[in-house]
Amino acid sequence: MLEAAPLIAKGSALFRVLDGLADATNIILLVWLLAVLVIGTKRQRLNRKNWLAVLLAIASVYLVKTIDSKLHIWERMSLNYSTHSALAAVVVLSICFLDRTQRALAISVLVAYEVLQILLGFHSPLDIGSTLFVILPLAWLCLNSAKPQVAKVG
Repeated sequence: MLEAAPLIAKGSALFRVLDGLADATNIILLVWLLAVLVIGTKRQRLNRKNWLAVLLAIASVYLVKTIDSKLHIWERMSLNYSTHSALAAVVVLSICFLDRTQRALAISVLVAYEVLQILLGFHSPLDIGSTLFVILPLAWLCLNSAKPQVAKVG
């Protein structure tokens, strides 16, 4: 497995700050998703099916990771399955499905996070791209099975 080279010197103050930001990103995204789910449920736009669809989409991240750890799919291609990228992408996709008004911001956060991982040398663009190529269709299938109700105007 090839290791990605950081574009920012490890150990530098900038690296440490950006590393902390990278570490916090998935937690922040998960809290954001939880808020979307709770608010949507309170407004009766979301229900148990939506919660279950999100949980299944998130579970797909770890299902693929488990399969990869047994079969070494990414390693055979000299790549590395990016669990962090997969989780971030699934959470962002979930936010996009559940609340259209937050799509642009959520996608921007995801793109910035993926660029940050490349800058810090955590993953290569191919690691991230191959991970998303596999995980996004799986998550889409889960989330599409429980589309939220669109409020009718009038």
